[in-house]
Amino acid sequence: MGYNLGETPANALLRNIQFTFTVTNLLDKEPPFQLGLRGSARDGRAFDNNFNDQERTISISIAKTW
Repeated sequence: MGYNLGETPANALLRNIQFTFTVTNLLDKEPPFQLGLRGSARDGRAFDNNFNDQERTISISIAKTW
């Protein structure tokens, strides 16, 4: 989810600022069970290799375009 201020603020320093809020795995969903190997080291794991290892992550970012 994000919001861009664009050209609307009267103060030039506040123009073109973008706020972004991101949540991965918001509902704390368990990964699907799947036996497999991952990477060149062939580490075994018991869930989908495409599933994020970090469980739930929350990030907030602010970017300014000049």
